[in-house]
Amino acid sequence: MNYTGSEREIDEAISEIVAGSQWIQEKKTPLEFLSDFHLAQPIRISHGSDLDLSPADTLHPFLAFSRRRRTKVYAENLAWNEILKKYKQKGPILEIPKDYPGWFEIMPNQSCKKSIADIVPMNCKQFLVRTMVIGHLSAGNNNDNDLQLGSEMKIYPGDILRMGQVVTKRWKSSSVTSTMSKKPKELVTKFLECIDREEKHIYLPLGHPGEFYAIWDSNVGNATTKTDYVYYVYDLIQFGFPLMVRLVFGWPPADFPQFSGLLRLIDVKKPDTIVTRNLKHGSCIIMELPADCEARIERLENLDFLSNNSSFNKLLAHASDHIYPYLIGMKQIMTRYPLCASAPAGGADIGFNRDSIGMSFNQDKRIGHMANARDMKHFDILNIFPPLEESIGQVADSWTLCFKDPMFSSGDKFSVDRTRDTLTSEIKGIKINDPEELLRREFDHILVEREAEC
Repeated sequence: MNYTGSEREIDEAISEIVAGSQWIQEKKTPLEFLSDFHLAQPIRISHGSDLDLSPADTLHPFLAFSRRRRTKVYAENLAWNEILKKYKQKGPILEIPKDYPGWFEIMPNQSCKKSIADIVPMNCKQFLVRTMVIGHLSAGNNNDNDLQLGSEMKIYPGDILRMGQVVTKRWKSSSVTSTMSKKPKELVTKFLECIDREEKHIYLPLGHPGEFYAIWDSNVGNATTKTDYVYYVYDLIQFGFPLMVRLVFGWPPADFPQFSGLLRLIDVKKPDTIVTRNLKHGSCIIMELPADCEARIERLENLDFLSNNSSFNKLLAHASDHIYPYLIGMKQIMTRYPLCASAPAGGADIGFNRDSIGMSFNQDKRIGHMANARDMKHFDILNIFPPLEESIGQVADSWTLCFKDPMFSSGDKFSVDRTRDTLTSEIKGIKINDPEELLRREFDHILVEREAEC
């Protein structure tokens, strides 16, 4: 693990801070605490009836790290109910931050294109690659009559490519006729010119198979429907809720084995929260405490001893290594959903400055709620940089993970890992009034197609 301080130093820092803490007996609501919140400080949380926090967790102090106000979309995780023969909510309500680095398609979907030739007519500025493809770099100055191809280049799942023009490659070949005489023949292959994030020009043959998704852009015309594209969650807000979507590419919520990838978006809010990290030996639990929850907070009597405390500074640096990835992730809400009210209308977003806390992005799958060993078997770290919600001091970098399609077993209709069936299913758009019935009917159709392809 790559920490600012060793695990022993962090445990010693926790012990020193907890031992030196003198608590004010008067308890405040989270809103009252936020009104006088100026710097990171230890707090104690009394269990609220609406707070999804075990009484055992409240025995230990927390570090109130930051105040945050961000737009969040709330969603229901959907799973097929064999008894009712329909999709029903399974598990708690999920919250998806507006700057969550993942891609969604609207159901019933028509967004997945099976070849480069299929993505060209979309006339999109950018498209998402969900399967690995191989293209060619340019070997010189190219024009439509003289395309010079160089070395091969792999395009990995999750890469975003800007679309250029279609160019033609011509070359001479010899074929053997029935009289065994050689006759020159001109071969023609068309390529799509693409530009990656490093401004490399890559040429992909139009016949290259794979899974490609056009990325929605506000300047896209009305020639196509909204189900032809993939979206960041902040773009989905414009369509109104409820809205059924599927996660195409992105990090799923950790510690949530029921997650299917099929979601019903139900609401959008901008709540005030207190970002906290528990002060407990051997664990790092990070959570956002809603400002309007029923918990009560105890504060320190004297904060002066923290100002130049080296142990406290080590703890802050350690917490900063894990808090940001947690905040941009999809996760279960910390309170019962109806009590998670929004902030006052028109309130500005509040963030924290990356430079002021020395934030790093070293992740460890044993620490916190962002990853565990089970998740890491299915996901690889990639670099994705979505546009983030505008805010002073908002961190500009982010990352996401790519889902690997598991193999289908011969004896099981769905994937070996049944919790991720809908992430790996290709559901084609058919005009049926009931989208839930559409999804159910299409699963069997898809599996038949996959077996035929194999």
